[in-house]
Amino acid sequence: MINLFLFLSIYTSKGNFDFYLFPYVVYRGKGVFTIEIWYSFNVKNTALKKKGGVEEASFDIEVKWKEISKGKQKSERWTKKFKIGGHSGETKIYDVFSINLEKGNYEIAVIFETKSRSGEVKFNKNLNSDFPFISDIFISPSMGKEEKYFFKRQNIGFEIKFPFEFVYPDTVFYYYYELYGFKGNESVIYEIIKNNKVIYSQEEKAPEVKSGFTYGRIPIYKFGSGDFVFKVKIIRNEQLLFEREEKVKYISQKELQEMRVHQFYEKYLFFIDYFALPSELSEFRKLKNFEAKKMFVQKFWKRFDPDPQTPVNEFIYELIERIKFADQNFSLGLKRLGRYTDRGRIYIKYGKPAEVENSYYPEAERAWESWIYNEPRRMQFIFSDINQDGNYILIYSSIPEEQPSRADWEKWVPQEAIQVRQ
Repeated sequence: MINLFLFLSIYTSKGNFDFYLFPYVVYRGKGVFTIEIWYSFNVKNTALKKKGGVEEASFDIEVKWKEISKGKQKSERWTKKFKIGGHSGETKIYDVFSINLEKGNYEIAVIFETKSRSGEVKFNKNLNSDFPFISDIFISPSMGKEEKYFFKRQNIGFEIKFPFEFVYPDTVFYYYYELYGFKGNESVIYEIIKNNKVIYSQEEKAPEVKSGFTYGRIPIYKFGSGDFVFKVKIIRNEQLLFEREEKVKYISQKELQEMRVHQFYEKYLFFIDYFALPSELSEFRKLKNFEAKKMFVQKFWKRFDPDPQTPVNEFIYELIERIKFADQNFSLGLKRLGRYTDRGRIYIKYGKPAEVENSYYPEAERAWESWIYNEPRRMQFIFSDINQDGNYILIYSSIPEEQPSRADWEKWVPQEAIQVRQ
């Protein structure tokens, strides 16, 4: 009988607690399997609190499982705490927990929760196998026996990276799996499949082993960019006994460069919102093709070039710095990028103000901020934190073409704050 186990092993949660999950199944013997559930998530999913020189947070994990033929559901729930010394917006937590299950076909759900967020992954696992068979396949950018690795199985250490995606200058990926019930008369075939075609194949003799493991590496750079299937087959006397596969993605140097160009245009040069006429903005938003958008903005930004005789458009460099500054200083957490706030809009259009005044108006019990420009003419903009959420709203503008001042601006700032009249 041939045992086929074909699946996508990296799962992405549904909900507003975003996490990746990789259920890695190994056999313990006597009909018992362990599902090691590896996971990763961004720390921004949790409410970090400073305590001493570190930040800490907690979240709840709940696991529910049901053996399909029996129908009875079981569950476990616990609280997980972690501490970090510092983080950026991209800092991720990696960890693992496990459950032991007997042979059977299971429906499993994993739920991560905080007070304000919840995410869930559901998957099925068939834990019925006849010898010989192998465990799930673990894919990593690096493996070895050195002490530097934090995560280990058997005596092999490895890096964790979810999903299984490799980007230049990565040139290889490493694999690890465990073997059960091999008599020594089997062969193992490794295949790389791209676009439903086998583009790489390697065969080796399997060892005689009741329980063991193996690891190695595949030079993925040889196959170019794309999505691949890494398949391991167990053969005896030309008969397929068992196979297991994992999906892997590789991004080559050429594709990486193309992606960076796309990201650069998407992030900066396609942001014409505050400089384009309504008709131009409408025309641009109707374009679906990247190259068409690229040609449009290249022509569009030419009219802002302060010196067309030079080989570069100096305004582009200024624009990028303004957008970066706005996003770094005026963003409202995950709710809104700084470029889409009132302060971000004014900063991107006119650059750094000549004068900035920060103050507090006791009668309104609100903070306010005044910006004065001398170029292209003398202008003043006043912002107030009306909703006390860090979003400073433009309430006074000395130039009507920018935005009419709010009729109730005197409620939020004192009259003496006005230095440039409309």
